[in-house]
Amino acid sequence: DLDLKYGQLREQQVHDMFHNKKIEIKTERDWWKKTGNIAVEYECNGKASGIDKTESDFWIHILSTGTDNYCKLVFEVPRLKRLVEKYKPTHSRMIGDRNTVINSIVFVVGRKFKSTRLYKVKNEKKIGEK
Repeated sequence: DLDLKYGQLREQQVHDMFHNKKIEIKTERDWWKKTGNIAVEYECNGKASGIDKTESDFWIHILSTGTDNYCKLVFEVPRLKRLVEKYKPTHSRMIGDRNTVINSIVFVVGRKFKSTRLYKVKNEKKIGEK
């Protein structure tokens, strides 16, 4: 069956993609579901950090609420670094408190990620709802 072979090929590609690779995992909490945005850190207190410091092959950005994970976004690090460099002049935001200044790029992942549209399939409650 053609669909089965196509699916098996993609399964092998995902396996090969992560096999013996370094992976950086970041978790986005709370604000993403209100704004539809994610933040990718590149600098902390004037020093390279986050995406500008990582030596990983892949960057996984988890969108979560409490103990629930809504989804995991997977980026190849070189591609994400190019995106961050491209959008630094227009999409950079300072995040942090008076002791920590973090510069990040804010990416819009879409209005479909806003909390008014997020539901758990198994019990049809909004994510984060008890």
